[in-house]
Amino acid sequence: MATPVATLKVSRQTYELLVQRARASRRAPDEMAEELIRAQVHPTDHPYIVRREGVRGGRPVLRGTSIPVWLIAAMWKAGDSPEEIEAAYPHLELAAIYDAISYYLDHQEEIEAEIAENRIERVLKDTGATMNAQGVITFSEADA
Repeated sequence: MATPVATLKVSRQTYELLVQRARASRRAPDEMAEELIRAQVHPTDHPYIVRREGVRGGRPVLRGTSIPVWLIAAMWKAGDSPEEIEAAYPHLELAAIYDAISYYLDHQEEIEAEIAENRIERVLKDTGATMNAQGVITFSEADA
């Protein structure tokens, strides 16, 4: 499988800082940028799934997004087809959705724990919020 290629846009100021640091360390800017990115993005055994420091607590997300694997898995488990998930998230590639489902199947225990952690009942309990019959969530004054 070919290594995915991505384009990263940075501000002029960030680029100039990168070039300065690269010169100071006698390295190419591309080499230094790649090293910095690799330090923050941790590939997994699935091409479309990564773990990124500071994004979703380092939990698996679809590459190039902050969409967690557990969300795709929960939708699929609820009966949504990959094509229906793509319709809900049109910026995602269908291959990425299939890869998220595959990741879930390979790491079920981990992803099931994340699904449980994000169920509305758990979130309401953890935050002290309430939800009425119409689905409106209310937080107490102390939490606001």
